[in-house]
Amino acid sequence: MNKLFAEFENESSMRSYPFASGCTCLDTKGMAIGPDVFIDAALYPVNPVGDLYLSRIDVGGTVSISDASSIVMTAVFERGSSRLDFYDTSGLRRHVGTIVASSPDVLATLLNVNARRSFTSSETKFASSCVFPIVNDGVLSINVSGTGEIDGDVAFSNAPLDDIRVSTDETGGTLRFDVIPPRAPVDLTSIKHVYCIVDGRTPFRIMKLPYGSQELGPGNTVEVYLDGIDRQSICGNAHREDSLEMEDRCGCGDSPCGPDVDPPEPIPEAYQVEVVDMDNGAENAFYLAVPNMLGYDNPLSITLQDGSTVPKVDVPQEEGIEAVAVDNLTSKAAILQVPGLESAK
Repeated sequence: MNKLFAEFENESSMRSYPFASGCTCLDTKGMAIGPDVFIDAALYPVNPVGDLYLSRIDVGGTVSISDASSIVMTAVFERGSSRLDFYDTSGLRRHVGTIVASSPDVLATLLNVNARRSFTSSETKFASSCVFPIVNDGVLSINVSGTGEIDGDVAFSNAPLDDIRVSTDETGGTLRFDVIPPRAPVDLTSIKHVYCIVDGRTPFRIMKLPYGSQELGPGNTVEVYLDGIDRQSICGNAHREDSLEMEDRCGCGDSPCGPDVDPPEPIPEAYQVEVVDMDNGAENAFYLAVPNMLGYDNPLSITLQDGSTVPKVDVPQEEGIEAVAVDNLTSKAAILQVPGLESAK
């Protein structure tokens, strides 16, 4: 084997390098690792605890390095190689160091053992010039539902516009990722249908104007009228005191005076349902109308009433935020009435 760094090897031949000065490299049974076996090392453990040392050589050529807590990296000897590549014992299996031997034969002789060899920290501690600790304070990996530790680029399967809230578990020291979708925008077409219903003993009647009528619009208008009662009937009853009335006073006896008067007809039961489909060309609008029809003068009237202002006197006190009093508005209303009906006798 051609030596690339002969001067360096000659200087280190009488030392225990890459082990620390003073280490005898004896295992627990008193067998030593010769000074001509390992010539250099570069170890970069992640967040080590205490000193690194060669802790074990197993049957089959597995070499373990430990710190003060436990075994932190292992390497498996490959026949014909003069180096050992170490990987950490986490699920990530990161490359965390390399030890170089003087030759493949020397390394094979050391690792061809029939029983496990164990070492202590005082005998096989690595020199500080060979150890380059990597300290990571952030998140090193993610374990999702027992899938094992994962590193690299982590992406969430939620939509790009979703909000991600990160909360920390103070007791366990873990991170929990809660994906919270934003609130959906208000659907301005949330009212899909408008139902107009007439039910009971009432003279009111309704009729939806036909869809596509040139005069009446796209089928989103409902007409309101009175059954058998027109404007002339209301006005005539309101002003009947202005006309002379004749009564037959003859034949008054035990019966009441005056002509026989038929009892008023009861108001019939009525049930009508008209549905306005807001998605069917209604243009997000709904109308109530009281138009005149052919041969019928509609006595009804519709007026709109704006909401009144209600002063807000109870102001909630919020700490750190200046409270501002804002007046409230009552609901608006549509008033359906028959002008002149109050004066009718």
